[in-house]
Order: sequence, then structure tokens, then C-alpha cells
Amino acid sequence: MEACRPEVLVDSAWDRAGIAIIAVVFIAMLAPHAMWAVPIVLLASAATIILAARRFNKASRAAELVDCGGALKRPVAARPGYVVSYYHDAGRHSTTYFKFEPAGEPTVLSRLEWHHARGYIAAASGPRLYLWLPAYEILDDCCRGVYIAAVDPAFLPQRGPVQLTLSTPEGDSASAGLALRGAVLEAELTFWPVKARSARLELHVDTEHHRFKKVLLAAESGSRRVELDIGGRPGLYVIKGAVPPTRAGTLGIEGEGLLGYGGGGEYTARLVIDIPLRPDYHVDAQL
Repeated sequence: MEACRPEVLVDSAWDRAGIAIIAVVFIAMLAPHAMWAVPIVLLASAATIILAARRFNKASRAAELVDCGGALKRPVAARPGYVVSYYHDAGRHSTTYFKFEPAGEPTVLSRLEWHHARGYIAAASGPRLYLWLPAYEILDDCCRGVYIAAVDPAFLPQRGPVQLTLSTPEGDSASAGLALRGAVLEAELTFWPVKARSARLELHVDTEHHRFKKVLLAAESGSRRVELDIGGRPGLYVIKGAVPPTRAGTLGIEGEGLLGYGGGGEYTARLVIDIPLRPDYHVDAQL
């Protein structure tokens, strides 16, 4: 794994304080008649800031225990497994989900090894972020409830190739292929139009929380080919609870995207022919 600095994917107290300040300014500017609400906002924010500070400090202590090669500064009790995190940022109606799936027994370690890692997933779409990452649950009192997760393209498998073909009653036809070669996703698309507008190749990842979609290729005619790096940003990540979408860039996702491949989602390749003013034709294949 590349040399790196462990990233703490936990909001700091300063992040929470910034949110409180914005809320107060919003009330003062747009709803001055509701200034009575400012003390309530500040009290609620103070409690949130204190909780955030405790969470961030505990996560920071865990980050100090390990270098990014996985060596621990002292023996630590930990258990291998996977973290599952989903965060849909929708203001007051936000949804968060977090759990740890054990993949072994607790033990005392001097180094974090990743023999249990069977891939990983990071998927972002607008206000949503989903993670399924190999990790260790830290069981020492100093950092109990904190998890150290890893992203490494070496964890990713070889999958495919899958081939898809599709035609319409009007005579349009398309073919596509998709294969995963470790951290590289190879995709190709060929389209012969008659009346259709275009064809595209999509990759869907179904999780228990949301279906994420990425358009890999599109063509109005002819052939296209692309190789996409889906390895993400290699390194160790310290997690304590659901990770907000604002942290997607830290993992290597720019805007909306999909990284990795693993058991935390079901991958489907979809070939689509776009017909003007009519429903699209499509065909699916599991990757």
C-alpha cells in the first residue's frame, strides 16, 4: 500500500460550529422576527459540537496508533470485518446508517493485515454516499467504537468480461462489453442506428439503501472504448459512524461516481438504446 497519512472521516467540532453559525446568520437575515429561536439553536448546537469534539478526538487518537503501512505503535485489541456506511444528506430529513460486519475473532495485533479483504465499494450520487470497506474494529478503551478501514486496489478482483447485444424492431442495434481487471474497468460500445437517438452503457450498483448508476459510454453511432480507474485513493481511513457525502472527495470520488467492487453491492451492466418520444430499450447482465 502506498505511503499515506491516515485520514479521519469524522466531522470535527469546527465543522459543527460552522453549521451553527450559518443557522444563526440565516435566522438574523431572513427571519428577524424569529430571533427568539437563536438561544435554542445555540444550545442545541453546543451539545452537537461537544459530541462532535469527543467523536473527533477519539478518532484522532486511533489515527495516531497506526502508520499507513499498517504498523501499530503498540499492541492493540481489534477485530477484522467490514464497515457499512450510508448517508443521505437531506437536511432535517437526512438518513444515516452504520454497522460493522465481523469477519473474524478479536485478537491482539501489532500490525493491521488485510487477508480478510474481499474488495471494497465507495459510491456517491448527489447527497448520497455509500461505503462498504474492509476494516478493523478497535476494542481498546482508548478508541473503542472507532474503525480503521482500508482502500487498496490490490483488494479488487478480476470479473468478466460480460457481453451484451440489443436491437429494436426498427432495426437499431448495439453491442457492448465490460470487464473488471483489478482497479481498471474496461468498457466498449458499438452502435448502429436507424431511428434511435443514441446508445449507452451503464453500470448499476444495487445496495440495500440505494441504486447507484454511472454512465460508462455513450454514442450516437460507431464504436467507443474506455478504461476507467476505479481504484480510488489508496490509504487507511478512520471512521466513527456514517460518513457524510462531503467526504467523498477524500476517498477519490469526484462528483458522482463508483469506486471498487465487493460483496456490499450487486453489479449490473445495462445496455440502453434511446428512442425519441418512446420508452428506452435495455438489456442487463450481471458483472
